[in-house]
Amino acid sequence: MTLPLDIILPEPQDFKIDSDRFLDDLVTRLQDMYEDIATSFNGSYRSNASSQGSTWTPTLSGSTSGSFTYTSQKSWLFRQGIMCDVWGYIAWSSTTASGTLQVDLPYKVTLCDAPLTFTGACSLSGVTFSGSSVTINAVSNSYYANVTTFGTGVSSSLLSVPPSGAITYGVRYIGVADE
Repeated sequence: MTLPLDIILPEPQDFKIDSDRFLDDLVTRLQDMYEDIATSFNGSYRSNASSQGSTWTPTLSGSTSGSFTYTSQKSWLFRQGIMCDVWGYIAWSSTTASGTLQVDLPYKVTLCDAPLTFTGACSLSGVTFSGSSVTINAVSNSYYANVTTFGTGVSSSLLSVPPSGAITYGVRYIGVADE
């Protein structure tokens, strides 16, 4: 990113003619400059949230493919530049998928070195698992997040696909820049 080296402001002689117009023009140019710099630095805002609801439908998958019968799918996402915030609720009544449960994400997760993970919070209902806690981790260089179970005296492990249940989650991750 290149920031401007020169700032072009209204000519000083304008001040002698009309100070109100000079100050209005100065404020407008500074606001435009700030907006340009912020857009260059942060990227543009991309959000599918609206007062009518979300347009992105969250889904699940298993590490071994299959289908899910959903009873509810709700989400909200916000992306600014490469930062992605995703919140969702998914309930399902049956599935033919197997292996580990994967929560599909709307943007690809950037490639990162282990043990760095993009960890979020989640809760499960109607699901039995070993341990006492769960977390969600966006998987490097993929479009999904894994659910990990853990607890005192229990080794952490990826959650196997349950036959039915519900998950509420939120995760923040760095997305791929060129989408």
